[in-house]
Amino acid sequence: MPANSLPSIARSASPRRGLSLLEVLLALAILGVAMGILAQAMLNATNNGISAQRLATAQLLAESKISELQLGLLPLLSTDWTDLAIPGNSDAWYYRIDVLPSETPNLTRLTVTVSNDPDSSRGRPLEYQLSRLMIDPALGLGQADPSAGGGTQNGSGGAAGSGSSPGGMR
Repeated sequence: MPANSLPSIARSASPRRGLSLLEVLLALAILGVAMGILAQAMLNATNNGISAQRLATAQLLAESKISELQLGLLPLLSTDWTDLAIPGNSDAWYYRIDVLPSETPNLTRLTVTVSNDPDSSRGRPLEYQLSRLMIDPALGLGQADPSAGGGTQNGSGGAAGSGSSPGGMR
C-alpha cells in the first residue's frame, strides 16, 4: 500500500510543532506570579535592612549617652525627651534618661531610652532602651580623698564601676 493511501487519521497524528495560545498565557501567568513574589521578597529585605540600620543607630546613641553619664559629662538627673542633635544626620533622634536607685544597695540604675519618634506621631516609632548599674556617686568612691595627701581628683566623676544589663526594644 503506497504512503499516500494511508487513512487520514494516521496523517494527522504527527507531532505538534508549536505552542498553543493557552500554553503561552499559562506560562506568562506563572512568570508574573513568580516576579510578584520576588518583588515582595526584595521589598521585605530592603525594609528589614533599614530597620536593622536604625536599630543599630539607636543602640550606639544609647551607649554613647550611658558613657557620657558614667564619665560625668552629663549630670546624673532624670530628663524628659531631649532632641539629640547629630551633625550630618537627617533623621531626628530623641533620648530620655531615667536615674533610679537599684535594688542593690549603693548602686544607681541608669536607663537611657532612644527613639526616632517619642510622640508616636508617624506610625510605628523605633525605641531602644539600655540600662546599666553604676556605683552611687553620693558615696564619693570615684573621687580621691583630699586628706590622703595626693590632692588630685580622679576624672571619672563617680563612675568608677558599672554593671550592665542587655538593652532591648520595647
